[in-house]
Amino acid sequence: MALGQWVTVGLAVWIVVWALGFGTTGWELLALPSSLLVGQVVVGAGWLTTVVSGRRRLRAQLPAVDR
Repeated sequence: MALGQWVTVGLAVWIVVWALGFGTTGWELLALPSSLLVGQVVVGAGWLTTVVSGRRRLRAQLPAVDR
């Protein structure tokens, strides 16, 4: 999940440098929110992986019940 935070910060810094260095075109207004979204998608994927692996580990520890 920390990877998502690093991706978010890195993309945001890159967009700010790009906007200051090359003049304002308006694209940075779209790129900044999308960079934050990309970082949060990485965080969400890490969270989902953690939850799924935890549930699988928990089910493996429970005894099997015949129905």
